[in-house]
Amino acid sequence: MSGYEGLTIWVEDREEAYLKAKFLAEEKGKLKVLVLKTREERLVSKNEVEFTHKEDEENLHLVEDLKNLPDLNKAALIESLMTRYYDDSIYTFTGDILIAVNPFK
Repeated sequence: MSGYEGLTIWVEDREEAYLKAKFLAEEKGKLKVLVLKTREERLVSKNEVEFTHKEDEENLHLVEDLKNLPDLNKAALIESLMTRYYDDSIYTFTGDILIAVNPFK
């Protein structure tokens, strides 16, 4: 998987669903990643990660309508909703559907 070094990816996590990580290398059929939150290096299988587009990795959570996410996958949806929740932007759309994340917090 050369050419992907430094790419932002999401790694599955039991407590937080997904954690942002940087892809470092491929070793023995697994992916070596650096988890950004903990600065921990992990070896994970390919089915435990969600990839992003290089050109879009900085703007994944800024969309008002989730259908405009550059990568529509579980990790991108969760990241976007969590970011909007912590910014008190609890309303977002996915097409014609309004999503409210805990409006009574």
